[in-house]
Amino acid sequence: MWSKFWTGVPPLAVLGVLLLILGNRALGVGTLTMTVSVVTLSLMTLAIASLGLCLGSVYPQFEYENAAKIPSSFGGVVYMILAILLIGLNVVLEARPLWIMLLARLLHRPLSSAEIADVIASFAAVAVVDLAVFAFAARKGIRALERSSA
Repeated sequence: MWSKFWTGVPPLAVLGVLLLILGNRALGVGTLTMTVSVVTLSLMTLAIASLGLCLGSVYPQFEYENAAKIPSSFGGVVYMILAILLIGLNVVLEARPLWIMLLARLLHRPLSSAEIADVIASFAAVAVVDLAVFAFAARKGIRALERSSA
């Protein structure tokens, strides 16, 4: 599982970060927002890839003649739903702090201590959620593979 994970994640992460940086530069995004975007994308890539391998291990599909049918299988649909929910949760957790930072920038004022604490707490929550999904999915996927090979 780990060899599949580490051969798939780096190309996805590099491509995603490259597209993110190019898009952010085209939009004139600030350095802090750019950094938050890159870190968030990296964490989500780890979590979503781990989730995919987990569900592929829990609901393996070996009997399909056409690999294009796998995404419409039960495990494929569950994976898509969970990945969308994870992305949505990341957006919800980061919307308020990014709005606070944008508003402070537009009004040319520094962030207050309470705003800084709010921003840090929200970004920390994103990191905890993504890393928890990564760890849980990896553990569950490894257990499923161990059970299937025993």
